[in-house]
Amino acid sequence: MPAFKSAVRQADVASIMCAYPMINGAFNCENRTMLIDVLRDEWHFKGFVLSDYGAVHSTVPSALNGLDLEMPTGKYFGNALKRATQHGDAPISVINNMLVLRYATMILFGIFGPLPDLSVIPALQDGKASREMAEQGMVLLKNSDGLLPLDGKTIQPIALIGPDAVRSDTGGGISHVVPIDMIEPLNGIAAHTRPAQCSRRLRHSKGRLSGKRSQHRYRDGR
Repeated sequence: MPAFKSAVRQADVASIMCAYPMINGAFNCENRTMLIDVLRDEWHFKGFVLSDYGAVHSTVPSALNGLDLEMPTGKYFGNALKRATQHGDAPISVINNMLVLRYATMILFGIFGPLPDLSVIPALQDGKASREMAEQGMVLLKNSDGLLPLDGKTIQPIALIGPDAVRSDTGGGISHVVPIDMIEPLNGIAAHTRPAQCSRRLRHSKGRLSGKRSQHRYRDGR
């Protein structure tokens, strides 16, 4: 978990999102070891914890073990949490702590007061740095017969299958972004395998979708 530790200890992030999986038998959003023992006590995280969308599976265990905000609905932290509080299963002190962590962070960021002056983001400069970090972070697990990097002089025909070969899939829901610069796999491989006669060896097919067969095409449009 080095990346998450660095985000908390070095970047001083204001919120953390708990995920869907189980860790050692407990769902992430009700995992005391992760959300309290490690995140709060060991890393000294001061912000609030919110759930990934639909990642909450309980009311009392989640409330007692470190979750502060359920997203995107109140299935477990709405009326169910109110009843748990009324019955004494979730102490008011726990609810108060949830709200203090959340609203203190929002106040710190100016949500309830004048918004800070916004500055222009150096998108091209930041984008270049992001690409360099992504390139350095890639790990090649297998390279049979030294296939990579591709050699434009000796390369054989390459088939790319699937719609994402000609478009960049940048996520769905709230994770979807529209980057200022994209290189689709088909175009990226074509650029790397120049000269031109090599790029014509690229063959793309959309594959099958809902039982329908799609037509293939070559890089040069044939």
